[in-house]
Amino acid sequence: MPVVLVPSCIQIGGHPYSIKFDQSLQDSGDYGTINHRTQEISINPERPESQRGTSLLHEIVHLVNHIYVASKLEDEEIARFSQGMYQAIVSLGITFDWSNIKEKE
Repeated sequence: MPVVLVPSCIQIGGHPYSIKFDQSLQDSGDYGTINHRTQEISINPERPESQRGTSLLHEIVHLVNHIYVASKLEDEEIARFSQGMYQAIVSLGITFDWSNIKEKE
């Protein structure tokens, strides 16, 4: 089964965004967030693999939408798209390796 190492930083449109685990998301109930000011994607490490993977894709789609899409997608549209993409990735036998992701300081 192919494994994709989740990088600690992703670059979209020339903008580097760090990817971190954030324990504080457990209290808010969020699975993931993106902060364009600090250029950080935060993922709740306490969520099951499927929710972490979907959340990562969700935040990446937000980033692509923010930079490239002229007609902005709504959060609900991004959520549905991300779910479909994650299902396709899993169906291809691909899993995410989160060992490269560190806790947000």
